[in-house]
Amino acid sequence: MDYTVKKGNYSGCIHIPPSKSDSQRALLIASLGTGKSTLKNTGKSNDELAMLNNCQQLGVAIEWLDEKSILVTGNGLKSQNSIINCEESGLGFRLLTSIASLKSHEITITGVGSLLQRNHSFFEEFLPTMGVKVESNNGCAPIKICGPLKSGNYTVDGSASSQYISGLLIAFSQIEGTTQLKIDNCKSKPYIDMTIHTLSCFGISILELSGDVYQIEGKQRVQLVEYVVDGDWSSASYWLVAAALGQNIEVEGLSFSSKQADKALLDMLLKANCRIDRQNEKLKIDGNHRTNFVVDATDCPDLFPALTVLAVFTTGISRIKGVHRLLNKESNRAATLLEEFQKIGAIVKVEGDELVIDGGKKLHFAEVDAHNDHRIAMSLAIASIVGNLGLTITGAESVSKSYPAFWKDLECLKQR
Repeated sequence: MDYTVKKGNYSGCIHIPPSKSDSQRALLIASLGTGKSTLKNTGKSNDELAMLNNCQQLGVAIEWLDEKSILVTGNGLKSQNSIINCEESGLGFRLLTSIASLKSHEITITGVGSLLQRNHSFFEEFLPTMGVKVESNNGCAPIKICGPLKSGNYTVDGSASSQYISGLLIAFSQIEGTTQLKIDNCKSKPYIDMTIHTLSCFGISILELSGDVYQIEGKQRVQLVEYVVDGDWSSASYWLVAAALGQNIEVEGLSFSSKQADKALLDMLLKANCRIDRQNEKLKIDGNHRTNFVVDATDCPDLFPALTVLAVFTTGISRIKGVHRLLNKESNRAATLLEEFQKIGAIVKVEGDELVIDGGKKLHFAEVDAHNDHRIAMSLAIASIVGNLGLTITGAESVSKSYPAFWKDLECLKQR
C-alpha cells in the first residue's frame, strides 16, 4: 500500500495505543496460569494478534470483553501443539521459543516475512547447555526445540537482544529447581526490568543479584490478576518529535512510571534543549529552542527512527550511539535510515557505532520506501509533515505491526 502524506501543519491530541511489548508479555504470563485474568488496554497490532493466536493454539481460552479488554483463561500452556507460528513478531518468537523449551516433545517455531531472515543463533548456542535440543536453519527460523529445560547456573551473552533473556526468565520460573542466570554484555536492560515488573504483577518474583545475575525460583504459581497494559512510548516517540519540530500535537495515554526503555526519549529531548510540558495527563513538547544533540540509544534502539527525524530538522551535527543494535530488526534499520533519508536530501552517515546527522539542510520530495518496517514508515511520515514534503510512502501498511491506527490518527489531526 502507498500512502501520500498531505502537506500542511498538523494539530490535535493523539491517544497513544497500547504497548505491544507490554501486552505480549502480559498475555503470555497470564496464559501460564490456570484460571482467569483480565488484561485491559490491549491492542490489535499484528504482533499482539500473533501472540494471542498462539496462546489460543496452545489451549488458552481468550474472550474479548470490549474493544480493549480480554479475559484470559490460562491452562499453563499444557497443549501438545507441535508448531508455533509467530508471524513477523521477533519478541513473540523469542519468548515463545523459551516457553517451548519447557516441553519434552519437539516443537517447531516459525514465522513469515522478515522474521525468517532474522538471526536467532542465541538459541542454538545456549539452550543445549540447559538440556534442550535445538535445530535451526543456519541460525534462522524455523527452529526445532525439544526440552525439557533444566534449572542450573548459566551464563549467556545478552548483546544480541534482551528478549532472549526475558524469555528465559519467564521459562525458568515454571520449572523445578533454582536457577542463577548471569548475563554478559547485557543490552537493553530496561526491557529485562519490564519483564521482571510484569512477572511481579502476576506474583512471580525474580531476584536481581549484583553484576547482571538473576536468581529464579522454580515452580512459581501465576496469580490471577487484572492487568492494565501501558501506553506505548515507542509509538509516542513520532508524535513527540513532531511536536518538538513545530507541530501543535499533544499526546495522552502514557504512564510516566512505565518500565519501557523508550521512555528515555524524554531525557533525550531535554538534551536537545526541548521543553517538556505535562498537564492533565497530556504531554506536549516545545522545541522552539532546540539544539543539536548527542545521545546513546543502545538500550532503546527503537528510538533511532524518531531521533533521526529530530536530528535532520535540527541545525548542527547530532550523534546517536548504538548503531549495532539496528542490524537485526524488521529491516537492516541502519542501512534503511541512510537510504531513505538521503533520498530526501538529509546528510546522514554511520561513523563507527554512531549515526551522524548534519541537520537543518533543505529537504526535497523523493519516492520513499518503508522496507516493510513499521518504524521507518512512521518516521518518514513525520519527516514529511515537518518538512511539508508531501511524501508518498511505499509499504505504508507495515505500521500494522505495532500501530494499526497510525494513518487514521494522522488524518484525524486538524490541518491548518
